Amino acid sequence: MRSFLNFLLPEDEYKRNRIVYFIAEAAVIQSVVLFSLLLLSSWFDWGTLEGYSFVLFSTFFILIYTFTRYMLSGMEHVNVVTKEQLSKKQKGIVKQGLGVGFFFLVFMLIFEGMPNSLSGAIDIILPTIFFVLIYITFDTISLKRSYKKNIELLDE
Repeated sequence: MRSFLNFLLPEDEYKRNRIVYFIAEAAVIQSVVLFSLLLLSSWFDWGTLEGYSFVLFSTFFILIYTFTRYMLSGMEHVNVVTKEQLSKKQKGIVKQGLGVGFFFLVFMLIFEGMPNSLSGAIDIILPTIFFVLIYITFDTISLKRSYKKNIELLDE
């Protein structure tokens, strides 16, 4: 099937279909939420909320929902079926997380500039540490879900 989404989706047909399914779920949930907000806005005066808030909410909701469903589905790491593969992959996740954290730190330094004070350094270092921890945590959760799902599939 030809679509502008093809460059964003994996080659594996099962993964591709599941991700499209997750995006469709997110779109339906988002539509219900936005329609509910439209109905509620006739009763409540939210004053300072502008259209930008709803656009940002909509965009990030679809991205976060799709990513979370993909991560929790257990289909990202299909080749992990033994304890050795699991521990090797966990070490790889930590290395990859630190590498991504290094690039995040470089981008923070490029956009924020070199810090002149301790508070400036903290403003750059803490988000980087937070990003790395979140990255490693999400990837580890995905790995463990994939491992459990792969073991279940082998037992069947």
